[in-house]
Amino acid sequence: MRSKTIDPSTTDDVRSWPVLEGFAIGLLILVSIAASASFLYFQAVNAVKAEIREGVLRSTSATAAMLDGDIHQRFISKEQKYDPAYLEFVAPLERARQASKYVPYIYTNIQKGGKVYFVANPSPQLDLDEDGFPDDAPDLMDPYDAPSESLLQALNEQIGVVDAEPYTDQWGTFISAYVPFYNSAGGFVGTLGMDLNFAGFEQRLLPTKNAFKTAAITGVVMAILVGVTVWYNRRIVKLLNHSRVSAIVQYQNANEYVNQTNKNKAALLRYLLRSITSIDKLHLPEMMERLTLISELEDDNTAFQRFNFNLREIIAKSMEKGKQVKAIDMQINNRIPTLLLGYVPLVELVFKYLLENEMQLPINRITLEIVGETAHTLGIKTKVFIEESALESEAVTAFNDRMHLIDQPNEQQMLISAVDLAPAIFYKTLTFLGAQITLNTESQPFIEFSIPFDKFDEAALT
Repeated sequence: MRSKTIDPSTTDDVRSWPVLEGFAIGLLILVSIAASASFLYFQAVNAVKAEIREGVLRSTSATAAMLDGDIHQRFISKEQKYDPAYLEFVAPLERARQASKYVPYIYTNIQKGGKVYFVANPSPQLDLDEDGFPDDAPDLMDPYDAPSESLLQALNEQIGVVDAEPYTDQWGTFISAYVPFYNSAGGFVGTLGMDLNFAGFEQRLLPTKNAFKTAAITGVVMAILVGVTVWYNRRIVKLLNHSRVSAIVQYQNANEYVNQTNKNKAALLRYLLRSITSIDKLHLPEMMERLTLISELEDDNTAFQRFNFNLREIIAKSMEKGKQVKAIDMQINNRIPTLLLGYVPLVELVFKYLLENEMQLPINRITLEIVGETAHTLGIKTKVFIEESALESEAVTAFNDRMHLIDQPNEQQMLISAVDLAPAIFYKTLTFLGAQITLNTESQPFIEFSIPFDKFDEAALT
């Protein structure tokens, strides 16, 4: 069975999206907290509003109970504004108003001929128009041109009523309570009105609003912390899963590679006996070691399996060993991917021969670049530059002769050493990899070949 590999950095056995999961859970918590806080806030605001309305209605009722309806019925003209009886009547109203922090106005109203009139009004006026003087106060028996629905209901139904929402008229915006009062005979006289300043109303709601803002900020912070925690934990789990999958893949690939190498050993001897007519027995173990990785290049292509590999790592290892012999200028195009898919042992063998001086070629520079790239494949063109002095020493010609030594043994049945066989193995390896070799023997000698590769393969474990 052919091995399959995956990219441990991008593949899980358990699908997870840390950023999306962290964001979704954080958003869910934020929405939940926001919904709960909003519900509690509106419940609290409604409760405070109800308490405020009940309080102003209770204060108004207590004050109305002290009013003398018989005396109030005597005030029927503006000229009575300065009568001692009128001033004595409004005095307790003013004291009641002053006792309430947020009540700017207290007054009585009657309804006559379908119109509403002000009667007792001891309250000093505010300066809403900011002209430096108090606004005009409603005078005794002045009509009220824009009475609220609550006032009309209190006058018509003779019941205590408080505004459900703030009401605005020419004197400002208020929450007002209206309570009926009566004469000694029990007859309805009018209503006592008490205005709660809207600023005071908002002031009493302020603690509830501040509590909601605090809860909202806390909810946002909690949602962010939970979201980040979920993202971090899921990311750690994903990385651990990557490591586990990577370890499994590496173990399977290594195990298959060992099994495949053992399988190749049996074919190795057949290849040697068929390809070489006379073998130097002293070098046979060394040559067998060199040929282990390509023992069935002609007979059985399935003997070699493809793996994902890092080309730069292979080159770096061979260059490190080759430094002991000769330094080679290696130039690798930056566009060449880090990971490729191919026959790893054979690729290692190619660069081992080039960089570790296995073929005794005077190489001074090697360049690698991409050719023929498609969506899934690409070619790596390798150009091996040989010192110009190689022309005089006939090193290139000797290399060319040795490349075909296995297919065309010489007439004298010469003994073949490991060095003589190296170019042949190099040639066979490149042929199996699908590379076309060009040998130039002009003024600037070089060897050029292009190896086709597949791009990094991401596949599931089987």
